[in-house]
Amino acid sequence: MYPAAGLPLERIVPESGMEIAGHFVKGGTIVGCSAWLIHRRPEIFGDDVDVYRPERWLVDEALPEAQREERERRVREMNGHMFQFGMGARTCIGKNISLLEMYKVVPSLLRRFEIRFKDPGQEWKTVNAWFIKQQNFQTLFERRELVLPDGQGEIKA
Repeated sequence: MYPAAGLPLERIVPESGMEIAGHFVKGGTIVGCSAWLIHRRPEIFGDDVDVYRPERWLVDEALPEAQREERERRVREMNGHMFQFGMGARTCIGKNISLLEMYKVVPSLLRRFEIRFKDPGQEWKTVNAWFIKQQNFQTLFERRELVLPDGQGEIKA
């Protein structure tokens, strides 16, 4: 919901110029895309684009085949418009480390700790210094009891 880059990711149009979104843009022009705007396109992500709803990327295998195929097409379209790391040859060099953190570190923390806001009613602030930084929130971590995968009991984290 909140891509790190808050300003457009700029590129310079090649000297020959090019067509962008049906418009010819002359060479040397600086153009850019904003992940914040792309990620909030209701025609791509749904009318509830500003709602945190991660299940929008899930496909229910129990759906009839035609509906399931349509859901899979929508998920592919949404994935194709995810711009949080940029695109193409100039994709963020930190992308793989960030994905590793999201896929490994975050679930590991959530498995070991109950995490909650100190004051759930307190509004966040965001500061755009090219990267968006969230401020004005504090979290509390409480250690969870871990259950062994084979069901042989609990261990302390």
